[in-house]
Amino acid sequence: MAQVMQQNTGTVYLEARQPVEIQPKLLLAAGRYLAVKKRIGAQTLDGMNWTAPEYVIELTVGQLATMGMELAANLISAKFDVSKFVLSRDLVIA
Repeated sequence: MAQVMQQNTGTVYLEARQPVEIQPKLLLAAGRYLAVKKRIGAQTLDGMNWTAPEYVIELTVGQLATMGMELAANLISAKFDVSKFVLSRDLVIA
């Protein structure tokens, strides 16, 4: 019997109540950020078994420049997995 897999995605707002260093030398300013929340589910005899959610934010070149990031010439935006910051409550679902 083949296992049924599902992907569940949606958008949420994450709030940084104070600046958060999401990678070395890249400080996310306090504020709200649109994020994509993703989970993977596998069908079991007891129902759907879901993975822990992953949260990804996409920052524009303008946002990155104001944060002091060195930018490649052809960069338009960059995505960052911020799941660990949601787990640690440095970022909260708004």
